Amino acid sequence: MNNIKLPNLNFNFNYFEPYIDTDTMKLHYFSYHKSYVDNLNNILKEKHYLNNFNLINLIENLSKFPRSIRNILRYNIGGYINHNFFWESLGYNNNIHNSLINCINKSFGNINKLKNEFEYNAISSFGVGWLWLILNDNNISILFTKNNDNPIMGFNFCKTFGYPILVLDLWEHSYLNKYKNNILNYVKSFWKIINWNFISYRYLNIKFKLNKSNMI
Repeated sequence: MNNIKLPNLNFNFNYFEPYIDTDTMKLHYFSYHKSYVDNLNNILKEKHYLNNFNLINLIENLSKFPRSIRNILRYNIGGYINHNFFWESLGYNNNIHNSLINCINKSFGNINKLKNEFEYNAISSFGVGWLWLILNDNNISILFTKNNDNPIMGFNFCKTFGYPILVLDLWEHSYLNKYKNNILNYVKSFWKIINWNFISYRYLNIKFKLNKSNMI
């Protein structure tokens, strides 16, 4: 495994004004996201055997590692990967693939009902963490994970397993500067800056891989 690096963003830090302010974007990227990069690189220097894995392999198999290293990996890999997911979820592209729309309709009734349920979960979740749309058994569901847990960590850590297709950061640094404690307004703004084209691609890619594995 090569040194972990901050991802190159496809947008400037002021790109999502007024929905996410520039100062929050810079703080989010250069302080919080970078801290996970630095922590992971320090861990990899100390625990050389971890270089035999990629990050996805590591968090999919956390329970196989000693407890002394497990929670450190859980927190820092989760924080790094979850932020990557979050940045990729952002954009102004509203083109949702019909296949994804059909799955949303089957799972929630329609996209407005999905949004209502997502917003309810955001304001009723206790503590800091991440709010996900995940795909499992051909259905999309909503999952809140505490701290930096990721749905692909599985049942031992998230009480379920799912393939992430969309995520919203619910750590306070993501919204406090602009929205104070009004999480609902933060989520409503989030709907305006989702890259549905990329979310659709992610959904279709997961479906393709699952169908391919079922054919083996």
